[in-house]
This record gives sequence, C-alpha cells and structure tokens, in this order.
Amino acid sequence: MMPIHYQRQLSQKSRRTPISTNRLDSLLHQRIIIDLVQKEQNQSPGNTMLKLQKHSSFTLKPNRLPSLKMLKDYGLTEEEKGTYGDRQLLGFDKLELLGRGGFALVWLASKGNQKVALKQIAKPQQSKEAKFSYIKSENIVQIMGVEHSNKDTWIIQELGGKPLSKVLYTMKGEFYKGERVYAISETQQLLDMYEHPSKLIELMYGILNGISCINDKHVTHFDLKPDNILVDNNIPKIIDFGSAFSNEDKDQFGMITPEYMAPEALDIMHNWTKYSNQYSTQIEALTLLHGTPKIDVWSYGAIILDILHGVPNWLSYKGKIMRQGRPQIKYGLFAVKGRDLSKIIQKQQQLQLNSIIRQNCNYLSLAKQNQLFDLLKQCLAYDPSQRSEAKELLKHEFFNQI
Repeated sequence: MMPIHYQRQLSQKSRRTPISTNRLDSLLHQRIIIDLVQKEQNQSPGNTMLKLQKHSSFTLKPNRLPSLKMLKDYGLTEEEKGTYGDRQLLGFDKLELLGRGGFALVWLASKGNQKVALKQIAKPQQSKEAKFSYIKSENIVQIMGVEHSNKDTWIIQELGGKPLSKVLYTMKGEFYKGERVYAISETQQLLDMYEHPSKLIELMYGILNGISCINDKHVTHFDLKPDNILVDNNIPKIIDFGSAFSNEDKDQFGMITPEYMAPEALDIMHNWTKYSNQYSTQIEALTLLHGTPKIDVWSYGAIILDILHGVPNWLSYKGKIMRQGRPQIKYGLFAVKGRDLSKIIQKQQQLQLNSIIRQNCNYLSLAKQNQLFDLLKQCLAYDPSQRSEAKELLKHEFFNQI
C-alpha cells in the first residue's frame, strides 16, 4: 500500500491552506480499507505522487479515492474505465494490467509472438518518454516505439521485470496487539541477497549505472523510487521519464514522490512563494541554485535505505517485520502523516545513517559496512555541493568486486 495521492495546486495569490490531521488520518484509514479489498481481489493499489502546476504558492488537498466497485475487465476501477475505456492499439492485444501511474496504465501486450509493455496515456496528457528514448543502457528500459491515436498516446517498451518494491517485500494489513499494522514479509529474492551480498551489490551497481547514463546526457529523471525500477534476473532497469527534464528545460516540476526526493527540491516546492520572486519556474530555480544531476543521486541513496531498513520510506503507519525470528515495529525513514514537506526535510537532516547500517547490515563484513556508510554518506549529503555524482560513485570501493 502506498500513501494517498495528493495533488498540490499552485495559486499566484492564495495562501497555503493546511488540512487537519484528523482529516488526513481519516483518508489514510479509508486507503487501508481499500488496500485490503484490492488485495483480496488480487489488485495493486495505485501509485502515490504529487502533481505540481504552473503557479507560485500551493494548497494541499486529497484526491477523491477510487470507488471500491471494481470492473471485471482487467481489474480497472470505474473511474479508470471511463478514462481509458476498452481501447486497443491497432496490432496489439492487451493481456493483463501491469501497473498504473498518475496519468497512465501499463499493460502486458502481445503482437504476434512478441510480448511488450504497453503504456497507455489518455490525452490531453502527453508523455516525455519519447523525448528521452535516445538514452541507451542495459539498466534503462528501452522505448521501442510511440503511437498516437485519437484519444491516447501509446508507448511501446521492452519488458523489464517486476518493480523493485515487489522484489523486496510484500505488505498486508493485519491486527497486532489490538492495533492495525502492516505485516511486511521479505521475499526470497531479498533473503538471497542477505545470504549472498554480492547479489545486492550487483543490483545497487546496476541502478547507479542507469542513473549515471541518464545524468551523463544532462538529464535528471526526478522521480526515482522502487516502483520506477524493474528487476529481472537481478538486472535493474529504470522506467518512467514522465517527470524528467534536461538542463535546457525551464518548467515547473512534474510528478514526484517526496519521500525519495532531494531536500533542495522539496525546499523549492515548500517555499515557492519566496523563490517565485526571483525565478520564473521551479526547474529554473533548481538549476541556477544547485544544478540538477545530484537530485537523482539523493533518490538513489533513499532507494538503498528502503532495501536496508526493510520498510518503504513512505510508510507512516506501523510496519511489523520479522528479523532473526523476532517481530520488529518500524516506520518509513522519511514518513510523515500528512506529508508535510517541511517535516520530511527535517527528517532528512536528522538521518542517522551509521545507526541504520549497523542495525540492519550484519550480513555484511565490518569492512563492507564501513564502505557502504561512506557510499551512502556521499549520496545523502544534505548539502548538494557535498554530494557526489553518479559516475564518480561507480568507482567507489564498495563496488570493487563487481
């Protein structure tokens, strides 16, 4: 389960209007119920992102939750059925729904004997996928084609495996000591990484290599998170360039997940009223104040924390995870009920990295733990000027055995 999808609306003259904690908690509890119903129906809850539009200050309001009544066709909600219909791309057969994003559905589809991932984007929403399809790497899902129909844009992509979030663990709502918690079960693949740390190191290297290839083209992905990394046979592939931008772009930020976003970007979002007096867009402010490639390096570090900590960064409810045969209660490292950006930034500043590694990485030698600490310290430096670039980190001694 992911936290609720909120939409930030930016208004030139309006002040921020906070939502009460009780209202947010009520919405999150509704999301738990929906999650459990979807789980029983073998569905996957939708992604959580923030949409930032082109104005100067913003208010936070929750989106309407989808109806519990699910349609039979592919497990779409009634709202999705109304948006995407039963439309097909000529020459392709939709086989099953692989996932859903802010403005798109991703299908497993076939054309003859070939199976592909088919991303359906309902117009007038446009995709940046084709714009950045020239970036080639073993660790980036490749775009095979883009087709436009009257109502949709279709992105044809290679299959890349399962999302990293599902490779790491499964989550299920349950009651523990009279309280609702999320039971988190580590997958066999993650347990294999603990037993054979070289597999974990290879996975980490592959993700970083994909980021390096993106940043080397002067592009920032800007929405790196476990759901946007597919894994097949321990080979990671980065997907979804819907929020990406190049150094020449001058626009507002796109879709983001704040628990994986660098603090300097969150600061610009949170204090845009102040920054808008000097800069015309958020990307312009970010580029001129800080540069951009190191944004993705922070996100990489946050993703690795997910793996080490055993709980997704966004989980603001109790997560029960079994470690060494005993239950442990954990929360996401950057989780804040209500998703107050200032509080997320505060948690980023207060991160106890050394403690996290010592408590969760006893499957690594002490020397390797020290190397991992140094690597992540360079990724998660609060000051971006102290943060390393991806291509530099690929040479880190932690990866020497690769």
